[in-house]
Amino acid sequence: MRIARFLKGGAPLLAAALIGGASWAQDSEVPAASAAATPERTAAAPAAAPDAEAAVSSVDCDKSPFMAWKPEDMGDLTGMITLCRVAYAARFNPQTRNPDWVVEVLNPQNLKGTADRDDAKFQADPDLTRMNVETRATLPDYKGSGFDRGHQAPAGDMKRSDEVMMESFYLTNMAPQVGIGFNRGAWRKLESVVRGWAESRPGTSLIVITGPIYKTDAEKRFMDSSSGETKVRIPDAFYKIVFDTTRRRSIAFVLDNKKLDYNAYRDSLVTIRSIEDQTGYNFFPHWSERESTIQETNVANLWR
Repeated sequence: MRIARFLKGGAPLLAAALIGGASWAQDSEVPAASAAATPERTAAAPAAAPDAEAAVSSVDCDKSPFMAWKPEDMGDLTGMITLCRVAYAARFNPQTRNPDWVVEVLNPQNLKGTADRDDAKFQADPDLTRMNVETRATLPDYKGSGFDRGHQAPAGDMKRSDEVMMESFYLTNMAPQVGIGFNRGAWRKLESVVRGWAESRPGTSLIVITGPIYKTDAEKRFMDSSSGETKVRIPDAFYKIVFDTTRRRSIAFVLDNKKLDYNAYRDSLVTIRSIEDQTGYNFFPHWSERESTIQETNVANLWR
């Protein structure tokens, strides 16, 4: 059962998600998103690469509200690294050197602020550097590649503080994206639309899960930088899933990683189940079987 799988995560994740008050939906055991919860800092991770899934970051993952919403991996977790930040959590995949998913919780309160992306800079993830993880993306990987360093948790969501903005520029929050017409066009538009939904829904929070898709029938592609071929895999597409915790409505998009029409998101609605089939993740394991069927197998109408 989906609920049983969720409960394996234990009480700490539930407690983190319920900081500042909670409510439970009648049909599905799902934690309410916290608007005010701020993850606590913890000591630096040990300098050793993990043999299995590891949580290694300067924010205590056991107290991160985002971990209550982390997708369930249905495959091998060996080498996977979970990274918890002040404003998001991410699952880093050393095989692709990209995140598999990034989870945010957006609401009108945490989208306010004056932090400027021009004051931040792209940088290798300091946690992976401390761990001596060699299978990670670096700045030279992108140099001369022709691809943008595409945010998964967008910088536009990170204005609440300079620290939050800085963390959004770690390369573990990036994946190679086509620049003109995608990262600087259709994908940016979708990010703006989702942010607008969160800003216009007082009293609720939106769970936003974003990540790459690698099509099984497509040839594996890796970036070529100015210094030669890298080990950073180029995604074939990107997904974004949004769940309104109050209205209990979900919507999902998949956009091909190529130049697209600026409003391509309007014609890119898909089912959550189709994304699960392509990624191997169960995105909402806490949903009941009934709610899962309703939410995951229907293509939503575009929200207003």
